Amino acid sequence: MAIEVQDVLDLGFKSEMFRIRGGSSFDGYIEEIIALKAAILKGQIGLALYNTTDALKIEYVKRIEVCYVASELCQRRINIMLANVDSTPETAPVYKQQKSYDSESDSLMNLLTEYGYSGHTAVSSHFSSASEVPDDA
Repeated sequence: MAIEVQDVLDLGFKSEMFRIRGGSSFDGYIEEIIALKAAILKGQIGLALYNTTDALKIEYVKRIEVCYVASELCQRRINIMLANVDSTPETAPVYKQQKSYDSESDSLMNLLTEYGYSGHTAVSSHFSSASEVPDDA
């Protein structure tokens, strides 16, 4: 059920923002990001929910995917802007928009919980906790 390139273009992203010339190469750029984020979302919610036929769930899943792709594009735009030191103050609005997409996708994921999806995040580290460090270290 992957979203379409037009769903992303409708948000106002333009090839010039990413230093890409030509519409078809920009479409391909977006398609790669859509494929990446669709795979991540499928892994998060499972194929059954990703391929649901329930109209409301479809809208939630599609919007989460749009938000994931938009957030990735915002991050890439920030990276491009940071490469140009003179434009650093301009990254604040893009960063704010990215956080808005992240927040919206989180909210929609919470709504999917009502439909039986239960997502969890495991955080791990290869570093020892302070209590595990020997006294003579």
